Amino acid sequence: MKEDRKRKLENKVALVTGSSRGIGRAIAIKLAEEGADVVINYQNAKDHARMVSKLIDAWEWQIPWERLLKRSGKWNVRNMQRKYPT
Repeated sequence: MKEDRKRKLENKVALVTGSSRGIGRAIAIKLAEEGADVVINYQNAKDHARMVSKLIDAWEWQIPWERLLKRSGKWNVRNMQRKYPT
């Protein structure tokens, strides 16, 4: 990614469910490229999710999880699966 490119999603947080593979993976990577802080979620594909996380972490603009929480406030996704079934 070019450094001079405007990052439209700077200071935004994206929670991408199913982000370990396929479309979810592509969405998570694109959101990170656009400047969003991305929270990766997976159900069964732990190794795939770890790979996506490493790809995104390799970009120097990503921030640690603690700073993300501090900036974004409290996250409560415990009941997300029940509220928004896939």
